[in-house]
Amino acid sequence: MSRGSWLLWIHTACLIVALRGLGTRIGNEDWGGFVVAYLLCQILFLAGYAAIRHGSLPGPGRWSLVLAPLILRVAVLDTPSGLTSDLERYRADASRLVHCQNPYATLPEPRPNLEHRDVPTIYPPIAQLSFAIAWLAGGTDLAFRILYGGLDFLGYLTLLLIFTRSRDPTRALIWGLNPLCVLESSGVGHLDAAALLPLVLTFLVIASRPGIAGVLLALSVGTKLGPLILLPVLAPALGRAGLSTCFVTLGLLSIPMILGDFHHGLYVYLGQWEFNGLIHGLLTRAGVGANIARSICYGALALVIASTRASNRAREVASARIIFAWILLSPTLHNWYLAWAVPFLAWSPSPSILLATLIGGLSYGVLIERSTIGTWEEGRWWWIESTGIFFAVFLEVIWRRVQMWLATQAPTGLSSGSEHDV
Repeated sequence: MSRGSWLLWIHTACLIVALRGLGTRIGNEDWGGFVVAYLLCQILFLAGYAAIRHGSLPGPGRWSLVLAPLILRVAVLDTPSGLTSDLERYRADASRLVHCQNPYATLPEPRPNLEHRDVPTIYPPIAQLSFAIAWLAGGTDLAFRILYGGLDFLGYLTLLLIFTRSRDPTRALIWGLNPLCVLESSGVGHLDAAALLPLVLTFLVIASRPGIAGVLLALSVGTKLGPLILLPVLAPALGRAGLSTCFVTLGLLSIPMILGDFHHGLYVYLGQWEFNGLIHGLLTRAGVGANIARSICYGALALVIASTRASNRAREVASARIIFAWILLSPTLHNWYLAWAVPFLAWSPSPSILLATLIGGLSYGVLIERSTIGTWEEGRWWWIESTGIFFAVFLEVIWRRVQMWLATQAPTGLSSGSEHDV
């Protein structure tokens, strides 16, 4: 076993200890300790990832790259519950579906800790199918964690395959070892990995099998609607075949939503919900009305999508630009939403977005305080989190501009430009 493999295993062992210590803080309801432990996990991950990627040791072996992230996910399956109530919604939707009820047409039965009972559901059909699978497997927290942790691991393997082909497999470890992704899928049981897997598979096959890529993109959108914002930048590569299969698949998936009341839940989510938004939060705290701030953010995101579509960049880097913009502009930014940025950081490194994924766990402080003492105090946590992210974004923009200026000043033939223009 190479020295790089030994370093990977030592790093994985340290992450397991740190994440299990994080679970102990949850079980003891030591929420201050949880925040500290979460940040320590992220610092440990970043240090180990940098050492593996940029150290002088030989790269880890193939099996180490596969087994270490798998064992890391298995090690956190028994993390105590307490970070989210979303699984109650998953169970409520699954219960209606397995009893042959349209979850878009009926309200959920009252359950402890079930939120937004006046909304039928906001989850698309493939998400509903995954809920039903976990429900039929027992419907426990462990069932959801095994399902979504497994899908998260398969997504990582897909990214690993992509970068193995380009002879740079350690890039994929930014997903494989990332405490955010491990905790949210295997430790909590959030469904985002179920949408990320077909999305990354789309990038794997889009050049050679555009028709299949169109189906995969539709399956990702059919799990969470977010990937729909990538359709304009992926459309040229999908071509007529890919777009046809994508729209046909989306049309079939939309039938139960049309027959129900999905538009009501979507309207509530897009028009009313807000939590931990970065630019949206900055605008509202500056005195801008919530609806106006929301319109500004949605308009800015639309401009980013339109301008990216007209560019000539690689589709992975262009997609990263859109995903990163969505994170900065979304009025609602739960910690698990940040997991969407992680695979794209492998294609397009961004220090400021990486920082967002590292410190996003601070937003758990709001949810934890509400569940334990009944208060909702977003401002304190928001200022700590957003100040660091905005400062990092500012420094990154300045640095990129300096790089561009230096490139223009370099002698002809020696200018290299920036490797990642996002």
